[in-house]
Amino acid sequence: MASAKTAARHFLLTGVPGVGKTTLMVKVHKELVKQGFHCSGFITEEVRVSGRRIGFDVVTMDGVHGQLARVSDSSVSVPGARQREYKVGQYTVNLSSFEQTALPTLQLLIHPEGSKQRKQIFLVDEIGKMESFSKNFIKAVQKLISHPDVVVIATIPVPKGKPIPIVEELRNGVHSVVFEEIFELLRAQLLVKQAVTMLRCNKTPQKVLKRNYNCLKFKKSKTPQKLGVGLKFC
Repeated sequence: MASAKTAARHFLLTGVPGVGKTTLMVKVHKELVKQGFHCSGFITEEVRVSGRRIGFDVVTMDGVHGQLARVSDSSVSVPGARQREYKVGQYTVNLSSFEQTALPTLQLLIHPEGSKQRKQIFLVDEIGKMESFSKNFIKAVQKLISHPDVVVIATIPVPKGKPIPIVEELRNGVHSVVFEEIFELLRAQLLVKQAVTMLRCNKTPQKVLKRNYNCLKFKKSKTPQKLGVGLKFC
């Protein structure tokens, strides 16, 4: 976890399934793009047929879809997943499809000289058990979080059962800030954008986090759509 002596540059959203992590990631992405930031990465969407959830797809920031997982039964096809099955509960992970879609979005870019955006921003939804079957994905994430000019905004699962090494590495990272539960996630929508802005300006966002985290108060009537009004970016 980031301390007073280390600058926070990675922001992790966690909570039980259905709390709104992906929805918040989508909103943060839209706001950052609106403010002129370039973001790379992907989000995870449910796939449903006749109301039944049959799996998950990853969707890049450019709108490219790739299969992540499908329910493990004969009525649902999981191409490329039969050579060796990677399973989480009732789902079989399509490792090949996931890597082909997700990995290109996690590559470091060389900004042209004179570019105003000094930091590279990656949104990753999520870093969890399914994704961690891919060693290439783990290496890509580790490369990003070790780079001083990279900001990672990611969702991670709540601790449950056997720890996932890459998740714990992130959760306990010296440059990481973890937001838990819905009201902390609402705070994160504001704080992440402010902190990313400070990083873009080569300033330390730690003071912003420390000052705003305790003073931001949200009533139950506040909705995510209303957050972020009045924020100014440099």
